[in-house]
Amino acid sequence: MVSMLWIDHKYIGLLSPKLDRFARKTDKLYNMRCPVCGDSHKNKHKARGYLFEGENGLVYKCHNCGFSGGLGKLLEQVDPHLYQQYKLETFKERGTRRAEANTDYTPTFAPKPKAKDQGKLLDYTIPLSELPSGHRAVLYCLNRKIPEEKFKMLAILNKDNPALADFVVDQKGLTFTILNDGQNVVSSKYFLTGLPETFIVDKQGIIREKVIGAAQWDTPVAVQMITNYINE
Repeated sequence: MVSMLWIDHKYIGLLSPKLDRFARKTDKLYNMRCPVCGDSHKNKHKARGYLFEGENGLVYKCHNCGFSGGLGKLLEQVDPHLYQQYKLETFKERGTRRAEANTDYTPTFAPKPKAKDQGKLLDYTIPLSELPSGHRAVLYCLNRKIPEEKFKMLAILNKDNPALADFVVDQKGLTFTILNDGQNVVSSKYFLTGLPETFIVDKQGIIREKVIGAAQWDTPVAVQMITNYINE
């Protein structure tokens, strides 16, 4: 049987901004205030809804109202539109049987912001074709056969010291664009929850993936994911 865990982890990330006091406790456990019953009405800090890995995917259980079921059941209650996307993706995944590509990659994702919040980040990025041939980003993409003319990199400082960032840039010889979000404008629009976070933005400027925390980008699954977006 094809594991659906990687899809479940993706969609709980997409749903996370709608879940009060949402937190990822471990790689296999999430905690939140129950969106079905609203959890405790007296104590707003109580979070008695839990998502944990089961044999065939993530399982939800509220220790306040007793609501339980697979992730799909939770999605249907909280976000019917996202639930339809989830059903379609799981259906396609079962049909294509890409088991090998789904066994070792379980990042957390967040939803695409509304069109008005997209910003124009791509206007500030530098194509790989304009970077030196020996630049780390160029070598990284070439080694993974990602077309450099279709891939741009952008870094945004959040609660960082710009002077320290400049020092690091000089020491490491970085040449890609680095913006300072000192007023927390971009971070708030992109639902930033922690550092580091990586956003994959498509050709229309729409966020397609959001990875919370450090990620290993040289895995076959990660490379294939980026390649798929480039080829769309």
